[in-house]
Amino acid sequence: MKKSVFMACMCALALNVACLSKASSETEISADTNALQGTIVETEGSKKYENEYYSLTVPNDWEITESIYDRRPGLEKFTPNEVMTLSQHEVCFEGDNVLVKIVKSNYKFDKPIEFYAGLSVLSKGLMDAGEYNGVIEQITEKQPYRYTHYEQLDSMQISGREAIALLFLIVQDNEEELAQLQYVVKNDNRDVFYVNATFGSEKGYDLGDIILKSFKLK
Repeated sequence: MKKSVFMACMCALALNVACLSKASSETEISADTNALQGTIVETEGSKKYENEYYSLTVPNDWEITESIYDRRPGLEKFTPNEVMTLSQHEVCFEGDNVLVKIVKSNYKFDKPIEFYAGLSVLSKGLMDAGEYNGVIEQITEKQPYRYTHYEQLDSMQISGREAIALLFLIVQDNEEELAQLQYVVKNDNRDVFYVNATFGSEKGYDLGDIILKSFKLK
């Protein structure tokens, strides 16, 4: 990664950690899982979830939950700007021992998609961040798992936009190993999405890969 991109990534991470640490004393708000903001169209054997940004198709028996707020809980006192929205837009799809989670980034830097893929790798502690290693530790120290390895797969296209695929290895506190397939893609409005499938078996990989390939940007 080029040094200028690396520094921009670390500044973004530092800003995010600073905001979250100041807001840590705020009351947590749970997402309402009984009413979805997105729409669901069911067909034989599957259902298509759709919101203002994207759509995804999963098996009919999968559970879908949303955490969508104009301002991320705990950050209501802070003011967003052109490059950091402070919003929260996360949707989870779960079933068959696979977890698919789509996260809309808070950041809207005018950077190529490689920047956001690099930010993902850095935030998981998989690159030496030098003087910013303390920032990474604040992000990862409370997680009941650790990322131990990653590979960047071939570049790809999603809905006509350039995307990057990453594969991560995760070791949980009980030493059980999982894998996470991640697509990183940006729409025409500079909204960036991390589309993740986490699984613990080859069968889970195959299913997660199929579901991620149903992801369509608007």
